[in-house]
Amino acid sequence: MLLTFTPASKEGGNRHFPMTKEILVKLGANVVYTKCFNSGWENIVPGNEEFYKQDAEIIQRYLSYDNTTSSKWQQIYTDWKNKWNLK
Repeated sequence: MLLTFTPASKEGGNRHFPMTKEILVKLGANVVYTKCFNSGWENIVPGNEEFYKQDAEIIQRYLSYDNTTSSKWQQIYTDWKNKWNLK
């Protein structure tokens, strides 16, 4: 995950963000999610949780992943796929 908080607006705050991600990937990082929170002085303040709530949920889902999660999804997929096999 690549997160950054900047006081700048979108025009300046995240202009180098795609290149930063590309460099990290070239260095071997597995960047699964990126987000640049712009206008931090105005938006990242106590009581304004709605500003980053959706991103926090995405991050929480990723962090709650464990080795057993994969097999559960594989089984759901296999069950779904088998429904299409006509006999």
